[in-house]
Amino acid sequence: ILIIDNGTTEKLKTGSDCVSGKCLQFDVTGDYVSFGNISTFDFSNIEFTISGWFKPLSIPSGSDVCGRRATLFANRDYGYQTVLLNNGKLNTARYTSSSSAYSIAGNTILSTSTWYYYTMTQNSGNLLLYLNGVLDASISTTQLVTFYGAADFPNMGMQYCGPTAYYFNGLFDDFRIYNASIPTSQIKEQYYAGLNSLFINGG
Repeated sequence: ILIIDNGTTEKLKTGSDCVSGKCLQFDVTGDYVSFGNISTFDFSNIEFTISGWFKPLSIPSGSDVCGRRATLFANRDYGYQTVLLNNGKLNTARYTSSSSAYSIAGNTILSTSTWYYYTMTQNSGNLLLYLNGVLDASISTTQLVTFYGAADFPNMGMQYCGPTAYYFNGLFDDFRIYNASIPTSQIKEQYYAGLNSLFINGG
């Protein structure tokens, strides 16, 4: 795992700024975490879960298909993604080909400078998006096969759209990846544990 830092913002935050006491802050000028080109995170034909706390410091303002989103976690091209859109809502997708995907539009409008806990989970028949321990949106899926392009690198806080990289402006904390679909009860438990930690830290 490689943290890419352009040097303009202090990346490691501590104290009340964070959920767990330590977190990462990214700006929109080149900061992200790369998980490398390894098959561990391909999740092709298996269930999986990706979750984490995030605090957006701005909402994307672009109007085109690329500039209107800021990435929480995604592969470089295709694969899967969870992004914050210019309408203030999350969107989660998993591609099954270069031109088709299971896509979920979240229902909750997010605010800046507020911590949220999101969970994207794929089980045997559904792709689900949770926000703060509550199911926000879902879609029925008939296959677990995930399509990847030629150069796919799982990244947190950045995603390529064509040759251009687009970045998330905000903070990340307690990021988790599972090679299984975790139940709602566990998602809620993790949310309340993080919320309790946030209150203890004074956030």
